[in-house]
Amino acid sequence: DGVLCPTRGDCAPFVKDVTYDKANPNRISVAFEPQRTRNAERIELFTNSRESQAIELGGGASASPTPGFLTAEGIRQVTYSLSQQFGVARQVVTDY
Repeated sequence: DGVLCPTRGDCAPFVKDVTYDKANPNRISVAFEPQRTRNAERIELFTNSRESQAIELGGGASASPTPGFLTAEGIRQVTYSLSQQFGVARQVVTDY
């Protein structure tokens, strides 16, 4: 079905540790078990650029508008893995 970890217990062989600090909700760290993933030892997820805006939906000639809202946020993933150079971790940055 394409789902890697449908339940929390199914991820146990891959995920070593998940770190989340309530004082800084913009960051999550996920460490993987050694040699269980092809290209990552750990990843850091950063959430920023949160925005929200009140809007009115619908309306038109005879209907009154319905209140609503829009939200958006930016997510950056930094993947750390082994590199060819000793002592230097490879980093890949992806923005969503």
